[in-house]
Amino acid sequence: MAIQVDNQEIHRTHLSFDEIYNQEFYEIQNSRTSSSLDNLTGEILYLNFKNKKNNPIQYVTDKVKNDISQQIETIIVDLPIYYNENKQKLNILYQNILRKKDFSTEEIENIEKNFLMLSDNISELNFNDIHLEITNSDIIKFTAVFDINKILILSKDVSDVDTDIIYSYFINRQLIASDVADISLFTKKFKEYLSL
Repeated sequence: MAIQVDNQEIHRTHLSFDEIYNQEFYEIQNSRTSSSLDNLTGEILYLNFKNKKNNPIQYVTDKVKNDISQQIETIIVDLPIYYNENKQKLNILYQNILRKKDFSTEEIENIEKNFLMLSDNISELNFNDIHLEITNSDIIKFTAVFDINKILILSKDVSDVDTDIIYSYFINRQLIASDVADISLFTKKFKEYLSL
């Protein structure tokens, strides 16, 4: 196939769908007047399009996918049947606090992030009742009642970006344990303790 359009002649050869596509472009130089270009009669641009099975871009993509998949740890958590009910209780308490207090946008972002992290973990505990408080010093505090005589208090400064909480556990109003711990690890261990 040959096409003549304004001093340009284009030749195309198609070998097969999956193989090489060749395109040759000729530009005729009769409009150039510079003395350095007088010897040139044309330019050839040869483009080779080949369907490669080991495309380097695909290889990089697969390599990145493999690297990411090796760094991601999938954890399957069996959530208890009371999880959704507990989460709903906490969300209602949280919305009531937001309506009553006046927080800045930055405070709300910090509170929201910490509330979601803490409530996701606390909802796994089988408490009878729970109270939520956000103090004037931006401390978020959960008080969970398990029995009449067992109370757990979890608190966290909402400006902290880590996952550590301060916990205090009381039986018959006596402090049994108090420390700083990662919320996920604490929840796991406390669930084990409650199941004893």
